[in-house]
Amino acid sequence: MINDQYFQLEINIMHDDHICRLIEEKGMKGFGIYVGLLIELRRRDNYRCSTNSLKNAARSLHVSVETLLQIVHGYSLFVIENENFHSPYLNRVMTELEEKRQRKSLAAKARSANNTRNESGQFTGFKSKEEKSKEEKSKKEKSRETTDTAVEATAPL
Repeated sequence: MINDQYFQLEINIMHDDHICRLIEEKGMKGFGIYVGLLIELRRRDNYRCSTNSLKNAARSLHVSVETLLQIVHGYSLFVIENENFHSPYLNRVMTELEEKRQRKSLAAKARSANNTRNESGQFTGFKSKEEKSKEEKSKKEKSRETTDTAVEATAPL
């Protein structure tokens, strides 16, 4: 799955005081614009956007730049630094998502390292380090036996 296809929209987001005020004043259209701004930020590097670039977002959301600026500035849902803004909510859910992806990746690598294959290349399951160690010792012993047998067979009588 491509990393930029989604972000979590938590079910309790509509209980946030700032969101409640936004909905009271702008209706669900205001909430939709807020989510649209989150999506716009999600597509950006570091989840930040310049207030100067809101013209394109306004066009895609079918609202005026002034409406977007009212929502960005008026409800404490975004942090504004110089000409850029970002969403603490989006930053938090994306950090959690990236951490979850990293944990899953590390777990998959660990599972892959523990995978074993039979002679035909098929996976035979996971083995513990102790099982792998015993298996390696067994292979070494078989190799020694084969070498010893070969030496005995070639030795002159």
